[in-house]
Amino acid sequence: MDLSHHGSDPTPNAPSDRPLPPLTPPGVGYARIPAAHQITPPWQAHNDGSEEINLPTRQPTPSDRSVPEAGALPDVRALKPKREMRPFRSGSQDGYTLWWMSKTSSGLSHPPQNLKLRPGDLYLHHNQSSGDYQYWLWTTANKWEVATQGQSHPTYEDRYLWFRSELHPSWITRHTYSTYKGKKRRDEVERAEEELRAT
Repeated sequence: MDLSHHGSDPTPNAPSDRPLPPLTPPGVGYARIPAAHQITPPWQAHNDGSEEINLPTRQPTPSDRSVPEAGALPDVRALKPKREMRPFRSGSQDGYTLWWMSKTSSGLSHPPQNLKLRPGDLYLHHNQSSGDYQYWLWTTANKWEVATQGQSHPTYEDRYLWFRSELHPSWITRHTYSTYKGKKRRDEVERAEEELRAT
């Protein structure tokens, strides 16, 4: 796929009016991927058959409460992040998940602004000293905001953020999200049962 004009690509679909999760604290996105039982599905079925989208609100982690002093943070302009891309694997839409990755011995206050970006692109940073990961999403307002597993894509309909691992995000369909979440729960139950039998 030719990404030479990535920064000026037209938006594939009309922007979603669904609100993004709040920033806590502003501009900083420390987070570990939450366990499956902590993830709230981004939709809720009602008795009348209708559905309501409920984006999860990320709770502050220990890293949120221990953000490094500004002088200890690296200069983001000096970073050379690596770019990765994966085409959508299901659904009727053509598109891809694109993310940038970096790692340093400390956290970031925010990702670089001088990248070729479009809404839905992600930035992942690994703090090698603490082991924490930071996740950001490039929005339709042309700015970085904290990314949370389960939130909707800013421009593609029926695409939700899922982390296959700490450094492998994916925009997946609602059906796939439900499948992954159910499988993760079953795996947790099986592991718990195995631990009980071993005691």
